Order: sequence, then structure tokens, then C-alpha cells
Amino acid sequence: ETLLLPLENSLPRGARVILSPDGDLSCLSFSVLLDGEQQFAASRWALSYVSTGRDLLSSSTGPEGELRVGVFADPDFALDPAGYDNERSLEEVMVPFRLGGFELPPLPGTREESERIAGSAGRFGWELESFTGEEAREETLHSFSGNAPDILHFATHGLFLERQPAVEFASRNPGAGQSHSARFDNPLLRALLTLSGAQTSIEKLAEGQQRSDTGGDGLVTAEEISQLDLSETWLAVLSACDTASGETLEGEGVLGLRRGFFLAGVDHLLMTFWPIADEQTVDFIDTFYSRLAELGHPGLTLAEVQAESLEAIRQESGLAAAVLFAGPFAVSGSGPLPEQR
Repeated sequence: ETLLLPLENSLPRGARVILSPDGDLSCLSFSVLLDGEQQFAASRWALSYVSTGRDLLSSSTGPEGELRVGVFADPDFALDPAGYDNERSLEEVMVPFRLGGFELPPLPGTREESERIAGSAGRFGWELESFTGEEAREETLHSFSGNAPDILHFATHGLFLERQPAVEFASRNPGAGQSHSARFDNPLLRALLTLSGAQTSIEKLAEGQQRSDTGGDGLVTAEEISQLDLSETWLAVLSACDTASGETLEGEGVLGLRRGFFLAGVDHLLMTFWPIADEQTVDFIDTFYSRLAELGHPGLTLAEVQAESLEAIRQESGLAAAVLFAGPFAVSGSGPLPEQR
């Protein structure tokens, strides 16, 4: 009633709607909102997202020629990453400590997801580099910096951690009072993708072990991503839970994984607003890539696939299942939009 009804008389059915939400609205999946006829907004309009209106002025037009695709899926979370010592800074250590007790169950659906993408690559003539199991390493992602694939796909666990409570400590600066309170709450350190070795790293860090090089622990923070050069990447797909989550600041957007990838230079980002289902996501992503080859634009592709999936699941399994399984996905991007079909 608040967001859609005022627009229904102004925007004809089938119109293209470009959303640039701010504050907490940045964490809302507009596609699942119901209009006055109890139809999904995704079925009424073609929705797409931008971080800011000026993103539409970008000259990015997408890749030319054969697509190069890199896939990280079904990581071996129990892999033992070497190199632990006691030289990390306090701020770097605080985030993994908050992971104590986290369990990262295997994701068999992500292996099938990577196989489906391989099938699409074969049909459409894409060059594929697939990294699964032990090969889904953080070091491989870092090696792409400056020479990244056109599409980077991550099928794994995604996390956004709550703020760390303030830490009281005595100061050695006599002019600054008796004690200080510091809060290690950088949201770019609290947003993570997990690759091989992540579970072992969580356990070692919880035991007090540390490592000076965070580039191979399997805990890929948004801060680390932001320091990569992914300017060659046209589309990053974060097929993981809560990858659109972060800390919202009015006028600043969302500080989390999405900020990290855009700072790294990615043109388009497919992200999720809430936890996604391991099995159902496989079919959704498979359809997305098949349609992407036809339509050629990530935002318009997702709008079409999502509208169809929401209606199909609603008819088969009800409203709640449709929202849960097809509702969390969104694409935010930059560059001119192609002509509407």
C-alpha cells in the first residue's frame, strides 16, 4: 500500500521500472510486493536496480565475442589451509572470532549448479573455468585480479555478521584518559563468501590461531574483494545466502558484499536478499543463464525469469514458497539498458 499503490495509476502494466532505493529500502525485494490485484510487482512491471541514477550513464556495454566464465562451487570447507601464525592485527582477527561455532554444511546442490552452467557453456560456446571441491580456493580468486572472467559465479555460503560489541582497553596515551572503547565493526569485514578451507579456518581462529596472510583462509570478506581488480567482469553472480545484506546508511547504500564487488569494478551483480534453497536455486540459476544467452542483459534477464518463476511456484506450492524460492534474487548494475522487448 505504501510503495506500490501510488504508482499503479501512473505506470502502465509492462512498463520498465528502474529502482534506486536508499536506506533500509535497499534490503527489500520489490519483486515480491503485491499490487492491488494481489499480483507480484515482478509480474506487473519489468524491475531493475541501480545503486544510483548516474549508473545509467556508464558507457559499459558488456562483453564482445566469446564469454569467459569462472565458477566457484561446492568448496571443500574442511580443507586445511596452511600458514597460521600470530601476526594478524586485532581488527582482522575480530571478525573470524565472531564466527566461533559456525557450521558450514556441504552444499551438494552447488555442484549440480556448476554442472548445469557447464552445460550452458557448451551450448553457447562460452569458455568455462570451473573450480569445485579443493580447487574452489581463495587464492584462485585473487589470481584473477586484473584478468577476471566476463562472468564470475559463486555457489557457496554467504554470511553477514552482526556488529561486534565495544572492546574496553587501557590506553598508553596519558593525554587520552584512563581507558578507551573501540568497536571493530567495519561492515566490509563482516560480509563474507566462504571458499575451500573456511570451516577449518573458523575452528583454528576460534582456538586463537591466526595467520598473517588472509588471502588463503577461505573467508573472503567484502574488504578483500574491494581490493581486487575485477574491472573486466561484466557480471558477478553471488548464488549464496544473504549476499545483498549489509549495513545501510542513508545516501551511502549498503555496505557489504555488493559494495565490495562494485568497488572492485564489476558492472552487474546478481545478489540475494535472504537465505536461498540449495536444490531449488539450481533450476532458477540454470534458467537464468539459458535466458541470458538469449536476452544479453543480466537485469532484464532476471526480471523475466523471476516473474515467471514466482507465478509458477505460486500456482504449484503457494505464495510463501514462491517468495522464499524465487523472491530473494535481484540484479544491480550499470550502463545503458537495451530496448525493451
